[in-house]
Amino acid sequence: MTRTVLISIAFVLAVAGAGVILTSRPGSAAAAQAKSGMPPRAPAAKSPQPAAEKHPAIEKKAIPPASGKEIFSKKGCGGCHALTGPEKKIPVTERAKIKGPSLWYTGSKYRHGYLARWLAAPRAFRGVLFGTMKRGRTPHPALPAGEAKAVGVYLEGFRDAKMPKGTVPRWKKIPRRVLRKARILFQKKQPCYSCHQVKIRKTVYRRPIQLGGFSAPHLIDAGLRLRPDFIAAFLKNPARYNPNGRMPIYRDKAFTRLSEKDIIGLSAYISTFKEKP
Repeated sequence: MTRTVLISIAFVLAVAGAGVILTSRPGSAAAAQAKSGMPPRAPAAKSPQPAAEKHPAIEKKAIPPASGKEIFSKKGCGGCHALTGPEKKIPVTERAKIKGPSLWYTGSKYRHGYLARWLAAPRAFRGVLFGTMKRGRTPHPALPAGEAKAVGVYLEGFRDAKMPKGTVPRWKKIPRRVLRKARILFQKKQPCYSCHQVKIRKTVYRRPIQLGGFSAPHLIDAGLRLRPDFIAAFLKNPARYNPNGRMPIYRDKAFTRLSEKDIIGLSAYISTFKEKP
């Protein structure tokens, strides 16, 4: 054997005896360590990093939303809207002091969730300034979505305990005879649209039309806004809910006398108005 071969064999035996496996590239630190005949060093264990401490001054805390009652009070809503009732009838000369409708029966009047949506994007219901016959629309401040929802839920808790429930049947489809008579009462015998704006689909014009007065709240979206039982209760006794308004009393001699069936039919018919105003 030549001298070079003997040196190679000796190097291999030395490496094998040290238990080193040459997997590193020539010139690397591991290769240099292997040439020296020293066993490889175990990799240093990483010391665990301490968990970040939560500082009480910078930690974010969930802030509970203000209740609807608190928001109602802070916004000064009570300056225009009464939460107790029924209201009393006052002289016509004093009615200009009334700045907004009473809310003591709100939960009985409006469908669930309607007020929260309306308070976030309010639109006037009348075409005249509230409490007057002067053309215009009384503005109402909008609330942020969270506050509108809280106030809406709060106001839905105000209900008329004496208002009957289940007066208007929950028909999947209103019987044709009921609907036909109610349509005649609403459009011809009264007619209700002399004060209320409406969108009527079936007309002699063979197309939907919008018509009506501006002195009373519009009924364009009444089916989305009002509870059918409240419509019936209001038709029977409007003075209970708005004693200082101009709504006719249909059980009085001065106006068309409406039977119980007539009122139920009208309430069901008005509840079919579901157009966007």
